[in-house]
Amino acid sequence: MKADITAMGLDLISAGAAFAPGYGTLASAATGIGATLTGAAADRMRGESWGSTLGTAGFGLSMDILGLIPGAGVGAKAAKIAKVVSKGAKWIGPALGGLAAMSYGPGALSAYKKFTSGKKDDITAEELRDFTYAIRAIAAGGIRKAGATY
Repeated sequence: MKADITAMGLDLISAGAAFAPGYGTLASAATGIGATLTGAAADRMRGESWGSTLGTAGFGLSMDILGLIPGAGVGAKAAKIAKVVSKGAKWIGPALGGLAAMSYGPGALSAYKKFTSGKKDDITAEELRDFTYAIRAIAAGGIRKAGATY
């Protein structure tokens, strides 16, 4: 699960970088490729077949490459994140529910609902930002639970 959270976090960072002019597109693609490879490792650790893992990784890499085209990057990242969110839906929803009282909770929940209902194109920049904050908070909580120190 840690690898899944890491992959999702990298995808969200990648989506944010796609908004930055100039080198943002390149940074977005590089971060996205890292997320795809991390996600593939997570799939294999969960026992998914090589065929399924390679299919998912192929989709992710194609979205990362499509993200190099100015203007297409954010849409490609949204499609990729929607696929990642659908894999983690059973634990992301309840975790976001616990963060609802936070200032970014409502926006994060709204983005989650749009990701899981196929309305990824309706997600606003603010909702994506809030979703990113929420995933970071969930990841930090998971790390603290495991007894890691900072």
